[in-house]
Amino acid sequence: MQKHSILLSLVLVAASIGAYTSDFTIEDLQALPPFEEKIFEWDVNDRIAWLEKKRTEPLSDIERYRANRMLAGAYYYERRDEEAAKICRTTLPIKQDYQYRSWCVDTTIEIPTMIIEEKLKIAADAELSKHFAQAAWALTQAGWTQSQVGDIAGAFATYEHALKIIPKDNRELLFNTMFNTASMYSVHGDNDLVRKAIALLTDLKKEARADIEIAQKSNDVNAINLSKSFIEIANFNIGIAYTLHLYEYREALKYFDEIKEPSQYVVPAYSFAAIAAAELGEKDLVQLYISSINEREDPNPVVNQYLTCYRDMAQFKFNTSHSIDSCFNLSANTTTEVTVDVYKRLSDANIPTIELRALRKLKELFVGKIEPELKKRASAAASSTELQRLETENQLKSEILEKERELKLATEKEKEIQLRYFAAMFFILLLLVYLILARFRQKRKLAEQFEALSLTDGLTELGNRRFLENNITRELAYIKRHHKFDHTSMLGIFVFDLDYFKKINDTYGHDAGDKVLVEFSRRLKSAIRETDLLTRWGGEEFVYVARVKTENEITELAERLRNIIKEPAFNIGEQQEISVTSTIGIVKFPFFEDETLSVPWQQLISLADLALYWSKQYRDGWGLIVNKGINHPDEIKDILQLPLEESISSNRLGMVSSFENKVEK
Repeated sequence: MQKHSILLSLVLVAASIGAYTSDFTIEDLQALPPFEEKIFEWDVNDRIAWLEKKRTEPLSDIERYRANRMLAGAYYYERRDEEAAKICRTTLPIKQDYQYRSWCVDTTIEIPTMIIEEKLKIAADAELSKHFAQAAWALTQAGWTQSQVGDIAGAFATYEHALKIIPKDNRELLFNTMFNTASMYSVHGDNDLVRKAIALLTDLKKEARADIEIAQKSNDVNAINLSKSFIEIANFNIGIAYTLHLYEYREALKYFDEIKEPSQYVVPAYSFAAIAAAELGEKDLVQLYISSINEREDPNPVVNQYLTCYRDMAQFKFNTSHSIDSCFNLSANTTTEVTVDVYKRLSDANIPTIELRALRKLKELFVGKIEPELKKRASAAASSTELQRLETENQLKSEILEKERELKLATEKEKEIQLRYFAAMFFILLLLVYLILARFRQKRKLAEQFEALSLTDGLTELGNRRFLENNITRELAYIKRHHKFDHTSMLGIFVFDLDYFKKINDTYGHDAGDKVLVEFSRRLKSAIRETDLLTRWGGEEFVYVARVKTENEITELAERLRNIIKEPAFNIGEQQEISVTSTIGIVKFPFFEDETLSVPWQQLISLADLALYWSKQYRDGWGLIVNKGINHPDEIKDILQLPLEESISSNRLGMVSSFENKVEK
């Protein structure tokens, strides 16, 4: 009975997901006027209660559809998947409503193959209607799920098709998809596909360099820095491909050498560069890389442990008295791929005691980790095979009894040889399958660690510039989407700069400066919501993005954060405390009263920067830049080239600040 119930549930899900309403169109939905009630100003539970009540009232079909999809979206973003799924099963989506369709796929389907199928359908429909960016995004989601279930060939094809249809002017989506595709090639491919990944990353670098040339003509500093960050990440990943997958160490060093201070990739890049140089027999080069790291550590303890091990092995190549204890104390969470690689290298050390320890570690790894998984994976198959073997044996015995007695010994001996042969072949095949699966799984885990590294600032553990680039467009889209129904939602975009930070470094040293940055990040992070974006933009600059309701809420938030930073004093060690203040430049989004006018997020950051530098003349406060006389986004580029005072005097921009008593009238 239970099996029939499960099958019936799967049939119902499959039937509902593939169906769409034809009673109205996406144009009908977009033509509806917004609700009179300002529901997006309410607490989320009040908003959900209001929508629940609203959809029971007398409404037209399209109005009821809107209420239901908005309620499903509210549940989805609150991670109340079961309640969202109930709506999806009773309110079929419009075929062109790609967002609602995606919500329903994510909340009603648990089987990965079905998720892949539906995401591919969404992508195909979006591509057919020439919404290529939405189609490409759906393809990347499908490709990732394909890789998780082991359909590597399908994932390759999906990512490659996404690359073909992405609009070339959507640089962020294009570059991120190129990175994801290259990672797929490196993690799951053979040597030919690893080289294909390197070629793809090389193409990405060419595109980014072309973007830099264009940005330099307009002196767009943010665009230049963005493109430089993409080039830096590409160099790091190419170096990793040559070091971990192709073992072409000379080529790896060319790319690791492109990574310079103050990059967050210096510690991991130079650690891998050290082992590459050691494999090439270049002792002086090994010491140069290690001294450049200057005892800095990776913030991830697991990663830091094996990076330390690789550096120790590099030095051990030339000095066998150098300690390699770090390699024999790897975390249990270290990927099997790294662990095996380390102990294989040490098992070739030509020092019997080291080789023996390494071989024992390999044995421990097999007994403690690989063998249990092997038994677990093999148990079901083994029991089934054993049953078939016994049935075959009984059949052979019954046939043997009918044969002549003088043939019995020869027949039993032949049967025993066959059984041993089949058992050996079965074990070899099972071991081969396990090793292939383990290789894919461990490479994927290692890739995830490198991906986390590429999105996190190594010192403060906040998101870095690339993390902001990946997420700020989502926040802008959220505000645009909600402004169709509610005009009070907005974003506050804050750029923080620590006052007199260079003086702190010069007076107390860079270690003290690092402690100030870490404590500054901790205070801000503890004072904001988990849904807000807080990133280290570079040096002593930080970018914070928050959803707010009013301009007053922006200024109140700025003042509260300013005070949290200012008090109490910062402890920099050795019982020393110093006073630290910050200056904040702010811009709000939407920037125009006409909400159909769009402003690239890079220009919003530049406007906040403009407010920051105006405020730096007073320090320890904040300044909010406001639009007074700019009517079109094309004017912003010219505004950014002018002194802010000139734009204020011409009544094109205005400033609201905490320095009202300091500004000369």
